Formats: sequence, structure tokens, C-alpha cells
Amino acid sequence: FKTDQLILISSRKKDYIYCITEDLYELIEEFDKISDFNDKVVWMGTRLGFIRKNSFFIGIEGIYKLLPHIKRFIILDGKQEQLFLYGHDLTISISQLSPKVISEDNKEVVIVKNNKNLLLGIGRLKENRMKSDTIELMNIVDLGIYLRSEQSFFKT
Repeated sequence: FKTDQLILISSRKKDYIYCITEDLYELIEEFDKISDFNDKVVWMGTRLGFIRKNSFFIGIEGIYKLLPHIKRFIILDGKQEQLFLYGHDLTISISQLSPKVISEDNKEVVIVKNNKNLLLGIGRLKENRMKSDTIELMNIVDLGIYLRSEQSFFKT
């Protein structure tokens, strides 16, 4: 994060975490002072994720802030891409991992891309004790979350 950015927490049903500039924060404060409405500014800036039950859940927007800091990635093929975007965990070949060395802590976070180098989400690697040439990819967050949340929004 840049040094002129702040982290804000909005308290609603979930505690959302936002990243905004100091100038934007000052603008929000001014708006709240002069506003005739009972409503205050609900959010502004980039939503990084949210906190639920004392755990932080990163959002897609937050991944873009983390991209420069995560050096490992996995490239998924068509069917794997579809399953990942549906929110599923996957068993993948170690050859799809770059670089191909698995960390000792068994909890490494990786960027997940498709074969066109587009960001699909973020996952956590887990050793597959049954087959040494494969690894488990646990889905942390993916772009499909927008479609899944939209479907639940329109259910009556």
C-alpha cells in the first residue's frame, strides 16, 4: 500500500475493510458535516475484504493490492478454470505450479490464472499425500463470487 492510503472499517452486518487516500477520507468527513440527510457515507475507496467471526476474508479487489507481493501462481486449463470459478477446490498437477517447489509449511498462498494469463482468484496449496505428482488447490476467493452473490441477491 502507498503511504498516503488509510485502512477503514465500516460497521454493518459485516465489518468491511476499505483502502482510501487521506484526501478522500477528508472529503468524506466534510460531506458528513454538511449533509442534511440522516444517512452518512456508507463506503468509499477499494474494498479489500471483510471480517466475520474475527477472521479476515479477502475480496477480489484486495487481491489486486496483493498481486505485487505474491510471486507464485498456478495456470488452470479450461475445465479446471470453470470448476475454480464455481468455487470448488481442485487437485492439480505440480507441473502447473510456478515455480514447481512446494513450501514446507503446506499453507502457501498462490495467484490463480487461466491460460490467457487472466486473474481468476487466489488459492492455498495443500500437499496431496496420496499422489506425489499432484497438489490440492484450496479456493480462497475467485471471480465467480460476483455471480454467486448476484444469484442469491435475486432469490425471493
